[in-house]
Amino acid sequence: HLADKRDCFALDKGKFVFRIQTKKDDMETVVLHSRDKYIPIDVYDSRNECQMQKVASDCYFDYFEAVLEFDVICLRYYFALTDKAGVVCYFGNGEFYDEPIDSTHFMFNCPQTLREEEYFDTMNSRYYFKFTEDALD
Repeated sequence: HLADKRDCFALDKGKFVFRIQTKKDDMETVVLHSRDKYIPIDVYDSRNECQMQKVASDCYFDYFEAVLEFDVICLRYYFALTDKAGVVCYFGNGEFYDEPIDSTHFMFNCPQTLREEEYFDTMNSRYYFKFTEDALD
């Protein structure tokens, strides 16, 4: 999983697609876990789970995808990967863990809003642009 426009991108304001690829026939289930980065759980429990669907396979990989709608300032997320033997591992921010991830520092980051300057509607076709810090330098 790459936390960029290939694997995490906007369909519309507050509506995002999340993707992950796994070794072919290796995973039984993939669950996307998410929560707000800034609001503490004891103030408002924004945690969410979404079962991802296998949408494609090729000779080497299975491709899982989920569409998530959310209205938070900054979404953090990670994946729970369950293999065919029932063993669960957790994948966040490029690392694997044996336990569910509690700290947002160890989760992937996804900005909430699709800023108006990033959205253009040209002849009924929609285009989205992702600006990175490197592009702004």
